[in-house]
Amino acid sequence: MNREAPGLIPAGGFPVISVIVAHPRRSTTHPTAVTPDRANQAPAPRFPRPPGKGTLFPHAGHTRPSPPTTTTRTPEGELVSAEPSRLTLTERSGLSRDPEAVREALYTHRIRLTGRLAELSPADWTAPTRCTEWTVHEVARHLVDVAEFHVACLTGRLAHSRFGRLREFDPTSTPGEWLRDSAGRSPEQTIDALVTLTEAEHDSLGRLIDASATVTSPLGGRWHWSVLALHILWDAWMHERDMSATLRAGRPQSAAIQRLVALYGLLVSASVAARSGEVPQVTVRLVGSPDDMYEISGPRGDVRVTAGATSSPHLSGRFEAVLESVAGRGPRLAEVVGVSNPAVEHLSRLTAIMK
Repeated sequence: MNREAPGLIPAGGFPVISVIVAHPRRSTTHPTAVTPDRANQAPAPRFPRPPGKGTLFPHAGHTRPSPPTTTTRTPEGELVSAEPSRLTLTERSGLSRDPEAVREALYTHRIRLTGRLAELSPADWTAPTRCTEWTVHEVARHLVDVAEFHVACLTGRLAHSRFGRLREFDPTSTPGEWLRDSAGRSPEQTIDALVTLTEAEHDSLGRLIDASATVTSPLGGRWHWSVLALHILWDAWMHERDMSATLRAGRPQSAAIQRLVALYGLLVSASVAARSGEVPQVTVRLVGSPDDMYEISGPRGDVRVTAGATSSPHLSGRFEAVLESVAGRGPRLAEVVGVSNPAVEHLSRLTAIMK
């Protein structure tokens, strides 16, 4: 049974604040907002104190149920499990199954990245990144800002947080203003802050698993709450890659994280295209991704991306290269996929926003 999320309601207005997505050349923003439930606002969660070394994330070892499967009958009439139905992500409804996967993927990614940050030397923290105006430490502090923003959204405290003081958002200066709030923070304090916010984020998302609440999307219109969480995951995934020249080699990303990042990266690209016309009805092959083929479809205002498509692709390229290109990093999409056609043009429109 659906329930409304504490701190969120399905519709209404709220002053727009922005989630930051730093570009390699300059900081860029995507405005987003949530609508707090003013009549029945949940109390702010008490953030846990950063655990000691060796117990950074108390939930890290737990498991979640496997995705539901369908059943089919054998010729003898016996019911047997079949493969799960294809996973679909839509703007208005989120994932077609297992929204818990979003919560766990974001949590797992933060654990992984925090561990990699903890391995850095003092010199590493001052190293440059693909976000040329920011060092590794500044990118990490930016991730703390975004995590804090996300928790404020999830708990209905956005208007009363430090982000609520922003009346107008300047994409060339506001990210730096946020960073000035933590200018004296040490790397150890940055890691502790990210640990604390990761736990708060995980707990807050847990209250939304059965909820149907929607939020104002970064592009306008309404999104399911889990799609905003995927925006945060996609942003963190991209920034980890921005720091990859300095970070020590880590274990590969899980298939679950790659799948969700692929679904969201294509969804946001198609959503931007839909703002200036029809939703591109295309199939994209992301070589090296868990599902290989992804189908973009749906009406304007409820774009959908389905993993495991079976139709012939309109364009094909390496998973990471395609997602980085549409986010304004690396070569143009036409160069990455080796073809220029209307589908490429549509999906490249996000790049203009990111620059």
